Amino acid sequence: MGFDWTAVSEATEYEIAFDADPPISTGGATEFSLVSTAVGSHTWRVRGLNSCSDGPWSTSRSFVISAGPTTAPSLQSPEPDAVIYSDVSTLFSWTECSGADDYEIQFDADEPISTGGLTAFELISSVLGPHTWRVRGTNECGPGPWSGSRSFTIVLPPPSLIEPEDGATVLANVPTTFSWTSVAGAAAYDLQFDADAPIEVAGTSWSLTSDEGGQHSWRVRGKNAFGTGEWSETREFTIESPVPTLIAPPDGATILANEPTTFTWDPVGEATSYDLQLDEDVPINLTETDWELVSDVLGEHSWKVRARGAYGPWDWSETRSFTIVLPAPTLLAPEDEATVVEDEPTDFVWSSIAGATAYDLQFDSDAPIEVSETTWNLVSDALGEHSWKVRGKNEWGDGPWSAEWTFSIVPLERPLTREAAMFVVPCLIGNIDADIPAIIGKASANGFDKIYIQVFESTAPQAGRFMIVDETNGSMPGSSLDYVTLSTLVEQAHASGIQVIGVLACFPDTTCSGDATDVSPDTPSHSSYLVDSVIDYLLYSFDEEGRDIYDLDGIGLDYVRYAGPPAVSSNVTAFVTSARMKCVKTDLHAFIACWPDLVEQGSPYTGNWKSYTALVDAADTQVGQNWPDLAAHLDYAVAMTFAAEGGVYDLQLIEEYADTTLSMLDSAIVVSGNLECRAISGVQTWDARENPDCTGDVVSMTTPASIRASIMGGVAGKADGYFSFRYATAVPDYGACFVYSSPEDWWAELQAFNTPAGDLPIGVISAGQDGGEVTFDAGGSHDGQTPAGALEVRWDWEYEEGSLDWDTGWSTDKVTSHTYSDGHQGIAAVEIRDQHGHSDIAIVHLDIDASAIHLVEEPGTVREVYLSQGVPSPFGSTTRVEFGQPAAGRISLEIFDLMGRVVRTMFRGELLGAGRYSVTWDGRDSSGELVSQGMYFYRLNAGHRSLQRRLVFLR
Repeated sequence: MGFDWTAVSEATEYEIAFDADPPISTGGATEFSLVSTAVGSHTWRVRGLNSCSDGPWSTSRSFVISAGPTTAPSLQSPEPDAVIYSDVSTLFSWTECSGADDYEIQFDADEPISTGGLTAFELISSVLGPHTWRVRGTNECGPGPWSGSRSFTIVLPPPSLIEPEDGATVLANVPTTFSWTSVAGAAAYDLQFDADAPIEVAGTSWSLTSDEGGQHSWRVRGKNAFGTGEWSETREFTIESPVPTLIAPPDGATILANEPTTFTWDPVGEATSYDLQLDEDVPINLTETDWELVSDVLGEHSWKVRARGAYGPWDWSETRSFTIVLPAPTLLAPEDEATVVEDEPTDFVWSSIAGATAYDLQFDSDAPIEVSETTWNLVSDALGEHSWKVRGKNEWGDGPWSAEWTFSIVPLERPLTREAAMFVVPCLIGNIDADIPAIIGKASANGFDKIYIQVFESTAPQAGRFMIVDETNGSMPGSSLDYVTLSTLVEQAHASGIQVIGVLACFPDTTCSGDATDVSPDTPSHSSYLVDSVIDYLLYSFDEEGRDIYDLDGIGLDYVRYAGPPAVSSNVTAFVTSARMKCVKTDLHAFIACWPDLVEQGSPYTGNWKSYTALVDAADTQVGQNWPDLAAHLDYAVAMTFAAEGGVYDLQLIEEYADTTLSMLDSAIVVSGNLECRAISGVQTWDARENPDCTGDVVSMTTPASIRASIMGGVAGKADGYFSFRYATAVPDYGACFVYSSPEDWWAELQAFNTPAGDLPIGVISAGQDGGEVTFDAGGSHDGQTPAGALEVRWDWEYEEGSLDWDTGWSTDKVTSHTYSDGHQGIAAVEIRDQHGHSDIAIVHLDIDASAIHLVEEPGTVREVYLSQGVPSPFGSTTRVEFGQPAAGRISLEIFDLMGRVVRTMFRGELLGAGRYSVTWDGRDSSGELVSQGMYFYRLNAGHRSLQRRLVFLR
């Protein structure tokens, strides 16, 4: 190693010093050559000197004596973080470095490897995983510095996939071989399907059997003790199930019960058998591609098929539906578009269907009637055009409907009354249950829709006896004569569409059994007994399931009156008021005394009739009956008119008597303000004995002519109907009761008035409002024998005030209008009459500001009278109630409080057609004031039905 420096003037000699060694003289030379083996760091300096003195030392410099190259090689390949395959030759290379005559390469922390002077090294290794490498130069003096370190990873190479090919399709449940090439150094392989956990495989193939249809993927990688190799490419494959194609029957097919039907499908080439499944049943295994079904399980079903291969089943085919039905019956009679007469039996007949255990017969859109035979006898008064159809049925379901035929019900031209009833007095010796079918048969055959049955009679002060069988385990107050099982009568009557009214004799009969004046409604204790014991027992006796035992449609008070002087009508009215509150869930009827002494002025039987004021005064003072006060609490006020001639009246007087009596009763109802009360003419057929002591032969003074005169007079007096009444003067002869022994000509006369068509007018009024102006239309009023155009009408615009002073005269004008002030609420009325002077009144309730009542007829028909629950309830502003009736008829709808007092009248006796209706109540009473919050009842009377529900009003 050479050291040199600059010359110094006047220096004749120089000295060089290494480290702390003694200086070495160079003579006069300015350079020095050093040969040393002292490897390491050293320093050197120089000074000049002459004979006179030594000069100063130069600055000190450092140097290093090295045994090898002084610089490190630069790494070239592989690149940092390279991935190389195991057992595959990989060349590691670097640049030369000065002074190196050899190079050493080091992997991880292993011993360096000499490359023999080459700047490259070939590595073949199966040690999988991450590694590092570096290089340094060397010579005879030793190694130079290391290069930087680089990382690389040795992995197994990916296998090459052989089969199946990418995108291949394989069969479900059939073994499929997946294979690949071997990888040097691999001890095993990971086979992965989709994203599932890899499967370790020792060889280079795998057999897959799967029913997981759809598209899938697979790939493979090698592995050994040092780790896992790279994944191969990913290939796709699809698992498919051969699916049979269904041929017959087509989807949605209809097949007939008990008729063979062949199910067929296309074969599948790889199939060994087939599974046929019906509905959710256990599949049927078949070797053929068809199958025959014979079934009577009606209704909709499904079927599907799947093929089976040697290794199991494949996917199901599509699912098809089919419906098993009974054949449709053929309608036989009456023929299509036939005409039948109302209330006359008509047989509807159709063909029988094999496999049908019953039939559904449907009229119009009513609920079907289940019939066990192939005929049905219809008796109906629903006039107009109707339709009918039939279908068979069995335990599995319903068959298809037959063709739909139409028929028309036309009126039977006979007279009309609104309602008709008979009175049965069960005074036979012994129980009369055996006669119940005869009683109901007579009522049904002769057009009666009510039966009044005497169930109680007063016998002594604060006492009495029931005339019915005790069905409440001895809880009946008083004694029982066991004359009739009332619940049986009610049940059979209801089955025939007939109402039953339980009648109480409120006073003892003093004619033949002596005076018992202490027993009457005027006696507070007896009044309380009748209401709280007798009526309460009849209406509120329940069985173990909470059902009414007797289920009466009303309570009747027989001749409610004071039995002896002095007459106190307020006590009688108080009794009826108490009865009204007890009868909150049903109708209250009362027989109003109106015998000749009350109706006639002066001597009886002269036709010198009293005025309304005189009659009310006479009833008030003589028998304690104030007619308006009573009518205010009744649903039916029955005026007991006579139907006897000879010793009583002639025919003309009978008709006039009934006319006068009913006219006055109607006036009393108007004055009472309870327009829901119906005036009924009680046709009292009357016999008499020869002797006043109740002995001797009975002499009949009732004839068909007197019956007709009494009914016609009552209708002329605005009666809403009548009931027949057989009166006898002695108990021993009640065996000859009117129900059983009346002459057939009496029944014929009664029946003539119990049909819903004829020569009596029917008033109908509708109203449409535009602000304060209301247009009224009475064009729907009709008469069985008089053309509608010939009927006369007159109008009353403020009928609610109880005025009988009509605002217009008689006219054939059926349509008119009237203007009211805003906020008007009230009643308008029309009276319609025919050429015979027979008349009827129709009314309409008005609410000009539309805040309370809205009547909207909805299309469609109903099978029976119904009344819906008000929605909402409880309510704070308005609630809506729906109701309906199967045939045209008069309806009443009222709302009353818990005390039985009417707070709002929606309708009274208005004639509505068959169909569905709705009405809205705004929580206001008849005067327009909001009612107190709490519970209210509302009741619908339509035909022979009376329905009731509850509402809760919250302010």
